[in-house]
Amino acid sequence: MEAVVEKIEKMERVFEAVIEEIKYIYLEKQVEELKREMKEERKRRERRERETDREKGEWEWEKKELLGRIRRIGEDQDRAEREERRRNIVIKGVDWNEGSNEETVKEFINEKMRIGAEVEKAHMIKVGGGGKNTIIVATMKSMEEKIRIMKEKSKWEKGVYMDDDLTKKERDGKQHIRRVARERMEQGEYVRTGYKKLTIENKWYRWNENEERLEEERKRGEGK
Repeated sequence: MEAVVEKIEKMERVFEAVIEEIKYIYLEKQVEELKREMKEERKRRERRERETDREKGEWEWEKKELLGRIRRIGEDQDRAEREERRRNIVIKGVDWNEGSNEETVKEFINEKMRIGAEVEKAHMIKVGGGGKNTIIVATMKSMEEKIRIMKEKSKWEKGVYMDDDLTKKERDGKQHIRRVARERMEQGEYVRTGYKKLTIENKWYRWNENEERLEEERKRGEGK
């Protein structure tokens, strides 16, 4: 009888050992499965990150290309506008008659400056109530004529002003240069202005239209 009981107990211990072994194998499989799933998930995440990085890179490139195209279009338009205005002169401070035209401007220039000028076209811009606030924009027949007239503009009577027909960018730059020049002159400094240029004491500055600011120019031979 004791032998039977002992045999049964031995079988139970073997059975328990088998169960533990099965549990261990099952658990090990679960762990391996979990590891495999984690590895697959990591691969998927890395793939998504690469795709995201690629898409981000493509977007950055497209954005850069688009901004470059917009800038080039703006530069082309600006060049075309400047070319269109090159032969123009702007006259202010004259009490123009209603309907003043090319002949009126031509006679005015000939009378005031004693210069025979050919005016291709002219148009009026009324400011305020008109009268001396009215501006005339006249296009000369040639660039040579315009230069000749601009050189003699100091002969005009007081209160009459002549200037180049500038684009908005050029006007903004000129106003900035004048403002800086006025401020530095009030401080007692020697100042001279030119087209897109400013001299303060012995330093030269040039207007950078793209950056919209004055930049100091280095002298020749000066290190960078």
